[in-house]
Amino acid sequence: MKVFYTSAECFPVAKVGGLADVVGSLPKYLHKIGIEASVVIPAYQMPWFEGKLYKIVHQGSFHLGQEHLYFEVRYFIDDILGFPFYTIHIPSKFDRFGVYSDQNGHFFGDETERVLSFQRAF
Repeated sequence: MKVFYTSAECFPVAKVGGLADVVGSLPKYLHKIGIEASVVIPAYQMPWFEGKLYKIVHQGSFHLGQEHLYFEVRYFIDDILGFPFYTIHIPSKFDRFGVYSDQNGHFFGDETERVLSFQRAF
């Protein structure tokens, strides 16, 4: 059996609350009982990504309203987290620091577009 988690958070990459803890640990436990589990999250601009090696495994684009958005699916090569880990890089939507808001707690203002773009790219 194979399980693919799509999430906004995954510990230790991007953590705001308990969701990140579950998504970052459950795949390891599933692997122990023979279930292959992978995780994909948006490619936020977070310190965790600095210096990590990845391979672009898919590229594409789509329209979201009047915008034409390009995206890359990135697979992190090293077994860094203990399970296969992917991000979806969507310039102008997730290439900023923060998961749901900036460092001062202010929401970005385009949450709907961000979530929709992640779903379309996935």
